[in-house]
Amino acid sequence: MVKIIGHRGASDDAPENTISSIKEAFVQGADGVEVDVRLTKDERVVCIHDKNTVRTTGLSLEVKNTNYRELKNLDAGSWKGAVWKDELIPSLEELLKEVPLNKDRDNVSPSYRKKLCVEVLNNCYHDLTEKQMTDAWVKDAMAHDDIKTEATNDVVSKTFGENAVVFDPSDPEANNKAIADGRKVIYASNYNSDTWDNIRKVREETGKFGASSSI
Repeated sequence: MVKIIGHRGASDDAPENTISSIKEAFVQGADGVEVDVRLTKDERVVCIHDKNTVRTTGLSLEVKNTNYRELKNLDAGSWKGAVWKDELIPSLEELLKEVPLNKDRDNVSPSYRKKLCVEVLNNCYHDLTEKQMTDAWVKDAMAHDDIKTEATNDVVSKTFGENAVVFDPSDPEANNKAIADGRKVIYASNYNSDTWDNIRKVREETGKFGASSSI
């Protein structure tokens, strides 16, 4: 089956590699988008094609030698037209949030959707609100083997609180003391088996959530 992929978003109709271009591509019915990414001096991933910003911003800066905050001050839209004035160079995290995650979208397989959810969570977990942490797509991503330890830590902390600890069936005394100390104890029943396995793995790697190691 042929799929339509927007080159740098809808780059004929909006400034390439910008949020507006990505949104417009999906409005026009694209199945996906292709974007270009580069690493900034402070190791943030931003969406821009050229190694230098001059073509799309009018100001000459080498992306690899420029910090993220400085790049975010540039106007990356006016070159395309006045209507796009003050369009920004997006980070990969910002861009990923604009990719539809609707599982009923035509031609998007469940496995691809889940992989996309994992990529979004791995790159955007630190920007999600407590409410967003309970969304179904986050739960889907948490059950995947490729989810980052940092993402798992952040989701659990924002969902249950910084002092939350994982139930340890081998140490009832530690679990009871955690409860007595006012900590939130997370039980396996809060998650499906795959997600729980990932959380337990994080606990073994970091010791952050284990009841016996946190009191």
